[in-house]
Amino acid sequence: TIVWGRGSVAAYEGASLPTSTRVSDGFGVFFAEEGVVYSIRVDTNGASTGAFGFDWYRQAQPPSNDEFSAAQILEGEQGVAEASNIGATAEPLEPWHNWDSPSASVWFRWQAPATRTYSFTSDAVGDYAPVLVAYSGVVINGLARLSSGYGTVSFAAEAGKVYYVVVAEAWGAGLRWRPS
Repeated sequence: TIVWGRGSVAAYEGASLPTSTRVSDGFGVFFAEEGVVYSIRVDTNGASTGAFGFDWYRQAQPPSNDEFSAAQILEGEQGVAEASNIGATAEPLEPWHNWDSPSASVWFRWQAPATRTYSFTSDAVGDYAPVLVAYSGVVINGLARLSSGYGTVSFAAEAGKVYYVVVAEAWGAGLRWRPS
């Protein structure tokens, strides 16, 4: 995986943009193959022109909870999960977590121990807070959105019911949960 940093960045397979195919998500994340030529487009999105910079890195594997079916299990009334969505991808049928196509999402599965409101928080890695969304449901294309927010999300949970929380889009590190 190669991740291109800040700004509006897109990667295309091919040496010429007019004849290339877009291969990245909305943040410029894509799986690069050895020997393939890629073109990178940087857009200021209407801002003034000027110098820019970007970083990239290689990550061999997406996180283990990259797929909905492999959601990391969370237990208890409160806790902390070591996690990161750096290198994560989106999967087919994944819902739009915000107002853009899904990207860099990692999934968590949690069974509420009590009926009350809980908050989930993830720290930003960089300048932008990740999107957090709480869902109910059992299949990725049948999830019901309960609540969403940047960096934190809260929702009323029912004891014994299973919920899914996704950390997506901007890079996030770790997940903390507790009663509100």
